[in-house]
Amino acid sequence: MSTSYVIGFKDRRPIGTADAVQMYIRKLCPDVKFGWTITGPEQIRLAKERGIKFPPILLNAMRSLPALLEGHANGPNWYIFFGLGHTDPLTELVIETRGDSTEIDLVISEIEREIGTKLRVHGDIPPD
Repeated sequence: MSTSYVIGFKDRRPIGTADAVQMYIRKLCPDVKFGWTITGPEQIRLAKERGIKFPPILLNAMRSLPALLEGHANGPNWYIFFGLGHTDPLTELVIETRGDSTEIDLVISEIEREIGTKLRVHGDIPPD
C-alpha cells in the first residue's frame, strides 16, 4: 500500500532548488534515479500514433501538462517516490512510500530536518 505525503510551507516559499533537493535526497538514498516524465503534448502524440483517442475535456487538459521531475529509490522491503514537479525553485516535494521500514522513517526525518518543516499527508493543510 502506498501513502502520499507532501512537504512544503503554508506560504509556498521555496524549499530549495531542484538541484539542492536532489543533492540531499542522493545523500540519503545514493541509488535514487531521477528523470523527467514526458509532456502532455508528447503523450497526446504517442497516443495518436497508437490510435488512442481522448475525450475532448481530457485532451484540452493534457495540452498544457509540463514534464515533471521525479525520483525513485528502493531497498529490500521499501520503495520511495519523489515528485519534484516542474518549477525551480521547488515549493513542495511529494513523497510516496511503500513498505514498512525504519529506512523510510530515517529518509523522511532527514528531509524534514533539511527543509525545516514537517511532512504531511497530501491534501492536509500545511503547518505554519
